[in-house]
Amino acid sequence: LLSEWPQATGLASDISGAALEMAQKNAATYGLKERLRFCVSNWFDTISDQFDLIVSNPPYIAESELSDLSPEVSCFDPRIALSPGKDGLAAYRVIAQNARNHLMPDGRIIVEIGSAQAAAVSEIFTQNGYHEIESLMQEIDFYDEIDIEVSDKKGDIEITSSGIDIDCDHKNNTCYKITSLVKKEYGINNKISLKINKRINVGSGLGGGSSNAATVLNFLNNFFNLNITKSKKNTICQKIGMDVPFFLEGGLQYVQGMGEKLNPIKDILSKYCFVLVIPKINISTSWAYSKIKKELPVNKLNYNLMALSNPIKWNAFGNDFEDIVIPIYPEIRDVKKLFKKNNAIFSSLSGSGSTIFGVYENQDLAQCVSKAMQDSGHQSIVANPIYRK
Repeated sequence: LLSEWPQATGLASDISGAALEMAQKNAATYGLKERLRFCVSNWFDTISDQFDLIVSNPPYIAESELSDLSPEVSCFDPRIALSPGKDGLAAYRVIAQNARNHLMPDGRIIVEIGSAQAAAVSEIFTQNGYHEIESLMQEIDFYDEIDIEVSDKKGDIEITSSGIDIDCDHKNNTCYKITSLVKKEYGINNKISLKINKRINVGSGLGGGSSNAATVLNFLNNFFNLNITKSKKNTICQKIGMDVPFFLEGGLQYVQGMGEKLNPIKDILSKYCFVLVIPKINISTSWAYSKIKKELPVNKLNYNLMALSNPIKWNAFGNDFEDIVIPIYPEIRDVKKLFKKNNAIFSSLSGSGSTIFGVYENQDLAQCVSKAMQDSGHQSIVANPIYRK
């Protein structure tokens, strides 16, 4: 992986010092010694770092299967590298329980499994807060503003911001990350300056940073005539966040997997508008996912798509995160009650929160409700759906 990603650095760990000595020799052979650290560790015991990607080839052979191994395997590899004993799943339990503490936001984990272990390993990770989603995402006309300047001179990436405080190092900003990826991937040396007027609160569940990253990628692709394919853009975006690919084309889309499987839907929400209420709380997406225990059925019934039939069945919609978030933040329940009192067609958390939205068919009524929310001490705006041509 490090040889494929020349800008990446890594940490290799193993419980065996001898195995690490061999790994160090291999790293030197392939010119990776300067970008790879090594440490002896029993899984995460001596590791405190966080990573964008964790990859493991753990021992996974069940004790009952050891006698079936070919001599080339059983007589060559030490037993500790082949089997943890019993059902062969002990390593996955340890990894699933601890990996979340070592993953960066939107980080990923990849593990090798036995040919018959997919269901069992999936269940282990699901029980530990790793989830697939089934969702509808609608683009709206509430967004940050980005001014991008490309210099003829060589240089690095420069980011300045105004408006709401972003409160993170510039190199952790999604605009910086996506620009850095594109510059390295396509050999762009120009100095690129980005001025961000931040209007969307961090942690509000509106995808502000994610939409910024997708917008910057689309701009760079067009400006430099890179001709990046749709599939490649999707892959680049996933390195920033799993909801970023949606914002490449926006509109209304049915989202599956971890956010990377997208299916556009016609503009059936165009006659509606949304009253947004944005509480003064920041809800961590990773925290919300770590708490949710519901998993999708194996054979999805596509409730969200069924609800979009004509007429729209609003009572069929729901957001599983409300069961997690509302008990901790009861003010969200209070806002939903206000929406019900003010005749909203439907109201819900946006993503994992903290924004709550109410759906209205009458623009004037929506403006009145938004004004009432503001008078009650809430930040509120009226937003409309966007459908790109």
